[in-house]
Amino acid sequence: MSHSHGETDSADNVMTTTITVKEVTVQSMYVWDISWSVTYRGRNPYLHFTVTVKWDSDGDGVADATDEAVSDATVYATLTHLDR
Repeated sequence: MSHSHGETDSADNVMTTTITVKEVTVQSMYVWDISWSVTYRGRNPYLHFTVTVKWDSDGDGVADATDEAVSDATVYATLTHLDR
């Protein structure tokens, strides 16, 4: 578009954004999986374990594979070694 001297163009630009934030609560989190492996260094056993914590991200009240993992969960564990 060509403009003559003194002419201006204006436009109304409107954008609407909706953000939905789902709060992860203690009540919505659960342990999905616990896996472990044992390795040895000499006679010393080393246990490596992974705890996968998820939350009911779809709000259906059911723990399932489609729920999202909790990215920053703290898990406390007590490990006891039994000599056999």
